[in-house]
Amino acid sequence: MSKRVHSKAYFLNLLQNQISNIDDFYTQSFLNYRGVASDTKESYEDIATRFVLENLSAFESIKVVNREASYKADSHELLIPDDSKRNEIKSGNVQRQEEWLAKSMYGKNYENLGKIIDFQVPINNISNDKAGKIDLIAYSERDNVLYLLEFKKPDSKETLLRCILEVYTYYRQICRTKLLKDFSLPENCQVLPAVLIYKQSYAASKLNNPLLQELRKILGIRIFLINEADKVEKA
Repeated sequence: MSKRVHSKAYFLNLLQNQISNIDDFYTQSFLNYRGVASDTKESYEDIATRFVLENLSAFESIKVVNREASYKADSHELLIPDDSKRNEIKSGNVQRQEEWLAKSMYGKNYENLGKIIDFQVPINNISNDKAGKIDLIAYSERDNVLYLLEFKKPDSKETLLRCILEVYTYYRQICRTKLLKDFSLPENCQVLPAVLIYKQSYAASKLNNPLLQELRKILGIRIFLINEADKVEKA
């Protein structure tokens, strides 16, 4: 991802111009800008994170999308890759590697996370609306928690801020009661937004950023890391 050379004022203007379109805010390319502002030398991710922290009320206005169809697609079980396909996926010899990696995790149990019970879970109600899809959902029977997971492939260059804002948007848009019912989960199951990333990813390198830590805490975002042995750790 190329680095940008903009002043802080210019970058803040980009952010301000999109805050009124809050449902699509996470999709904006400027959230993945790398480098620092030309005048203040602050990183773009820090500037954007501070802006989000100062405008949290806007994110509270994200509305639930009233999906009529089931969140669960039984046909997904037909898309699970076999061992041969898994080898292609791991070597990167497939298009849409991120999507295929998510599919290859379906049905597996991970310590600290639970069982992956579906992937590409649609939020939209009609085919042409703009609501996205949740990459993965995992149920921890031990903790009675359903995690809504924003998942990124190992070499992803996306910022941690964008991951956080994407999954938080989905968390606000989903109808939690219906989601639990469609997957036959307990009514008292807690639904939590989370990010699942590889330890070597760019996003993971920002885990100790104090601004992002503050944002994670306020929004209640859990973060999980996939290590070199494909085990899942809490961040």
